Amino acid sequence: ASKDTVAAAGPLVTTRARKEVTLRGRSKPTEAFEVIDIGAGSAEAAPVQIPDEKRQAAALAASAGSAEAAPVQIPDEKRQAAALAASARIAARITADASKEALGSMLRELLAGQARGKKRPAFQGYRLVKTIGRGGSSDVYLAERESDKQQVVFKVLKTVPGRDEIQLQRFVQEFDIISAINHPNVIKIYDRGFSEHHAYFTMEYFPGGSLTELITKGLTERQALSLLAQAASALREIHNRSIIHRDIKPANFMARADGTIALADFGIAKRLGENLGRTRHGELIGTPYYVSPEQIEVKPATAQSDIYSLGIIFHEMLMRKRPFDAESVSELIAMHIRAPRPKLPPHLADYQALLDRMLAVNPANRYKDADELLEEIDQVWTRQALRALQSRN
Repeated sequence: ASKDTVAAAGPLVTTRARKEVTLRGRSKPTEAFEVIDIGAGSAEAAPVQIPDEKRQAAALAASAGSAEAAPVQIPDEKRQAAALAASARIAARITADASKEALGSMLRELLAGQARGKKRPAFQGYRLVKTIGRGGSSDVYLAERESDKQQVVFKVLKTVPGRDEIQLQRFVQEFDIISAINHPNVIKIYDRGFSEHHAYFTMEYFPGGSLTELITKGLTERQALSLLAQAASALREIHNRSIIHRDIKPANFMARADGTIALADFGIAKRLGENLGRTRHGELIGTPYYVSPEQIEVKPATAQSDIYSLGIIFHEMLMRKRPFDAESVSELIAMHIRAPRPKLPPHLADYQALLDRMLAVNPANRYKDADELLEEIDQVWTRQALRALQSRN
């Protein structure tokens, strides 16, 4: 708890440790207390009605938001402390309101700055070099870390009116998911922080672009198979951690100079069993060109859903075009369910069985997991190597 909160609670709370904490993006340290007991928090205590919850939310936001913020005067400290101690329900609602108010304030200031032609946001320890992209929920910059001049990607949350809390949850989750993974085919993440007006994290920079550019330039069938194996290895890693990506597409596989690719953009990824109410009923999650039939039918995405999307990419790598295309989104998504599965030309016949199983409409007919897919890739590779050896002899 902050110093102001503890002062307001007075003898009704018991604290233990007290120390100064330097929050990321703050210029001065702030005092923090560990609360170990709330004296008035009995189950029999009657809920206390707070006449102006928004005012209390603003008070909490101000006390937690900045070391420089002036203390908020609460006229009846004991009454307010009793309210916080007696009703966890009220406290939770106040905290939620405070969070929304703080994010709303951040958004208003950000938009006001943009209207004035404000320059790129500044972050301590980093120098923003240029804008790389702008998405629906975030802006992405190329930045240079001042300590060692390493170039990194800077992803900055862009709040949206009415969806701030959801966007922030997804933003924080994306960092948490990637930061726990250390795998050569998953993007590396370095740092997360909160400046005065922004939430951000930094990650690996890929000057070579994405798999999209590699496909455009053209790939040999052996290169396509190698890249498929790397992508499947990334899926194995995240699926073993009970994470479903839900947006597998070429633009989300980044290319390194050494020929390896790394899976990125976990903004709509989901942990299996997670149900946080972030998806509206009937909402299609994913990119229409690559989305699986079950996602189209608004069923829960599984490991097989990511494998289906990877199958679309594999066809695109081999043929330099997607298997399904249409003039409208409704026609396109219907093709994923009803259209015949694509047939490869004779010189690519080695990959037909692999592709058919990845693109099966029924998830039960696909590879059960990325391990099984990798085994099949290895068998195709081995058969081709033996055939090449025999032809030389």
